This record gives sequence, structure tokens and C-alpha cells, in this order.
Amino acid sequence: MRTTRVEQYIIKQNDPRWQALDVACFLSKNLYNAANYLWRQSFIFEQAHLSYPYLAKHMQCNPDYCALPRKVSQWVLQQL
Repeated sequence: MRTTRVEQYIIKQNDPRWQALDVACFLSKNLYNAANYLWRQSFIFEQAHLSYPYLAKHMQCNPDYCALPRKVSQWVLQQL
């Protein structure tokens, strides 16, 4: 049986890092939802699975992809 280890940090709203993390989480959520929408539409209407390289190339024009650091944007897309 595989155990998962999770590390949790609690950052309160008065912490100076909170605003930056809130924005990053919001942008990554939007990017994930946009990529998931494309993936689902492709599967529903074309019965095809989109690959990560296709999604990464196609999402480069997305404003949320551009707003995040590239490495973070790619990690979000790899979760799909």
C-alpha cells in the first residue's frame, strides 16, 4: 500500500504572500478549467484524447497560461 505525504502551510490573509498566492491559484484554476474544457469537448465530439504536447501548444495563447510562470502553467496542464 502506497502512502501519500502531504505538507500543509496555513497562510492568513494578513500575510504579505497571501495576495500573490491568491492570484496564482485563481489563474491556475482558470487554466485548468480551460484546458479541461478543450479536452472534454474533443473527447465528446471527436472521440479523441488530446495529448499534453497538443494542449501545451494550444494553450500558449491563453491569457492565464501567459500570466503564470511557464513551468507552473505546464505543471497545471500535465495534471490533465
